[in-house]
Amino acid sequence: MVKSLGDLIGNRRGLTGATILGDGTLGLIIDMASLINEQSRAAA
Repeated sequence: MVKSLGDLIGNRRGLTGATILGDGTLGLIIDMASLINEQSRAAA
């Protein structure tokens, strides 16, 4: 199950949500396309 982080972190580009892994640790879900686009815009 994937959950939105909502108000916990605010509006962060490139970070889609989080999930709890099988061992109980938190896994962040990263939107790589968004991060690459952001980096391309910053470099231009």
